[in-house]
Amino acid sequence: MMADLNLNLLTEWLLTYALHSTVLLGTAAFADRTFLRGRSYWQELVWKSALLGGILSASLQLAIGGSALLKLPVPDMLLPNIAAERTVDSQRPLPKSLAAPQAAPRPRVAVLEAGGSKLKAPSLAPKPAKPAILPARAPSAPWIGLWLIGAALLLARLELAAFQLRHLLRDRQPFPEGLLPDDLPGWVRVSACRSISQPMAVGLREICLPRSMTAMPQQQVHAALAHELAHLQRRDGVWRWLCLVVQSVLFFQPLNVLASRRIAAAAEQGSDALALRGGAKRADLVEVLAAFALSTGRAARWRPSRKALDTPLLASAMAGRRHEVVTRIENLLAGRLSVGPNVRLVLPVAVVVALAGALSLPTLSTGSERRGTSVEVTSHSNSTTQISVTHSDDDMRLKLKAEGRFTFNEAETALSSLDGFFDLTTSRTGEKRRVRFVGDDGEVETTYWVDGRKQPYDANAQAWFAEQLPEMLRITGIDSEARAGRIYRAGGIDALTEEVRLTRSDLTRRRYLSGLAKSQSLAEDEVTRLLSIAGESIGSDVEQRLAMEALAKYQAAQIDWLTYYESTNAIGSDVEQRLALQSTLRLLPEKPELSEAYVRASRDLGSDVEHRLALEALLERGPLDRAVHDTVIDAAGDIGSDVEQRLLLAELIKSDLQQESAVMLVRKASEQIGSDLELRLLLSDVLDRYDDEAVRDAVSRAAEQMGGLEKELLLREL
Repeated sequence: MMADLNLNLLTEWLLTYALHSTVLLGTAAFADRTFLRGRSYWQELVWKSALLGGILSASLQLAIGGSALLKLPVPDMLLPNIAAERTVDSQRPLPKSLAAPQAAPRPRVAVLEAGGSKLKAPSLAPKPAKPAILPARAPSAPWIGLWLIGAALLLARLELAAFQLRHLLRDRQPFPEGLLPDDLPGWVRVSACRSISQPMAVGLREICLPRSMTAMPQQQVHAALAHELAHLQRRDGVWRWLCLVVQSVLFFQPLNVLASRRIAAAAEQGSDALALRGGAKRADLVEVLAAFALSTGRAARWRPSRKALDTPLLASAMAGRRHEVVTRIENLLAGRLSVGPNVRLVLPVAVVVALAGALSLPTLSTGSERRGTSVEVTSHSNSTTQISVTHSDDDMRLKLKAEGRFTFNEAETALSSLDGFFDLTTSRTGEKRRVRFVGDDGEVETTYWVDGRKQPYDANAQAWFAEQLPEMLRITGIDSEARAGRIYRAGGIDALTEEVRLTRSDLTRRRYLSGLAKSQSLAEDEVTRLLSIAGESIGSDVEQRLAMEALAKYQAAQIDWLTYYESTNAIGSDVEQRLALQSTLRLLPEKPELSEAYVRASRDLGSDVEHRLALEALLERGPLDRAVHDTVIDAAGDIGSDVEQRLLLAELIKSDLQQESAVMLVRKASEQIGSDLELRLLLSDVLDRYDDEAVRDAVSRAAEQMGGLEKELLLREL
């Protein structure tokens, strides 16, 4: 359940982000092309704030529970549906649209003889159908999986680009110190590389220049260095990485690409302005820009070729797209330059934008808060308990945090003792209430709030807590075994039945039934009633099996085993049904009629493997009489797989069958096993085990019905 809730929250966050980022980035694009045109400082601030604002606002709304002014529901087709527990009323037929499709009955096998060969033909006698079990909703949309695959591929592309950049710069060497300016900061490393055609800032501390720049005029080298140093000082490399990661992970938002381009263009103009402020001459910077723009042409995006790489994906190169270089030159000549916002200013502005977005923009809600339950209960060896519960449905939201030792009074209306804290919050019909108990050395301090305002913990507040406490116990399953005993003593089996119906978790329902079976001495009719409750109220096959096993274990003297075996048919999983049957063998009285009932119950298993395993477990239990052996031989005919049927009958052969049963086994096998190979292997085991004339005659007759090599091999053994 916790994983399903997390998946729903992820879906809600992605959809809310798509909405918020579209509004914020769309607003930034509109402002960029209208009243902010030519104002590079504000353009850069707006784009960076919008890029981060969509992420922060969507996260903020989920963190505060989606408390936006407006919530928009998400269509079911877009949701990874929660596999919620649902109870099926056995007295009420399911709608055809919801009823689980009935599995096609496995045909029984009739053997037709034609020209000495055997053909299997299905008979029309179906097996008894199992009751319909309403399954949990399976995931209906692949959106999360497709998003994860796309993000992984694009992040792998970034890793490939990083590898290619390292490979491209593998032969770089220190740039000649005589060409470097004297005031260059000591933390900056300047290198020269033969494989690149223009200067670039690499990482956080390195400037890499083309080897050809050693022949350029020194003032142009200094101008290029000043520009790339500005990139390092502005942390443009960090922003470049951030933009690329956002583009890759949130690739479904195309405006992120536009934001990345506009931020990169603003970074170039801001670096030009910072270079001029640092002492570079305007004419030198224009000349070096023009020189590299003419020599490189349009930039290659990220994939290096045999030619020199112009603008790699993961480095800030000096001359990118030609039209942007032209704009930069025009701005340099006209003096329209701005250093850009300080990096320390961007995050606070982005937070303000996120707050505005979180409060004014709607949340795309999956509705998970209305039907989700997350329960974490940890019991320690020192008798302390830690509890963390979050539950939401159409009527109520409940949060509980508790730690320490605590008990409840017999009426379940208040805490009777507390050593630790107990904090309960509920929201219902627009009203939010919270109470916090803190206990230490027998003293309990109580604080009570209504809609965030402290109120006295008076009779009205105590009545509210008394009303919430049973609901909280039903959700969490705290002390469920002891609670089942209290309910049973107070109101009998009818009261427990009603409590199980009100309980929200299959785990808690199973604990109620198991705890009652363990702690109380029940009458046979009460055990039968509890078996019925387990089948009708518990949707989980595992929990249903565990409840039935507990009833069988602790009430073995009172249980009606025939009723128990009939009840296992309500378990939808063949594995769990087989385990429920098999667990009774160590408790089952040694009565042939009960063993035969076990065999009949195993015939409801749809899986050939599980059917075989169930019957093999009975054979391993101990000596069985002829009637039970014959029942197993007859049940083997329900197994459609020749291999599984042969394995079961081979195990049965080891049980020292009487002559009549061994002859029956050979005759049934020859009629039911269609594979000559499997039949020959089985009959060989019979010959090895039984040296009896009647058995050998039966094997000989069966061999005559076989053909080819298998018949010849079997006759040799005879």
